[in-house]
Amino acid sequence: MPLMFLALLIILLLKLKKSPFDAPKAHQEIVGGVEVKFSGTFYGIIYMAKMTENIFVYSLVFLFDGVNWWLGMILDFGAFLAVSAVDNATARVRIDHLVRAIYMSAFVLAILAIEGLVYV
Repeated sequence: MPLMFLALLIILLLKLKKSPFDAPKAHQEIVGGVEVKFSGTFYGIIYMAKMTENIFVYSLVFLFDGVNWWLGMILDFGAFLAVSAVDNATARVRIDHLVRAIYMSAFVLAILAIEGLVYV
């Protein structure tokens, strides 16, 4: 179960398009992405869609523990802090370093999952 939650945290970074996965270029050069070309009502619609996606994704984290409301809120807050910390810590990561880190972490998680199946 903890490995599944760790995999969910990695997928959160991908789904929310946070810093290591947003583009292969530097974060400082990409100021607003697609939103730079829009203003007014259209920008509001894009921003609301982005926030709706955030609410949906963090509600999935909240539902990860379906029994206890408090634990779900703690998991949600912890996931938000973890995603924000990774987003701020990896603003200048090059794409080749990112791919190497993802493959190594996926390999370690796969080995741990296979070892966990032995005891089931």
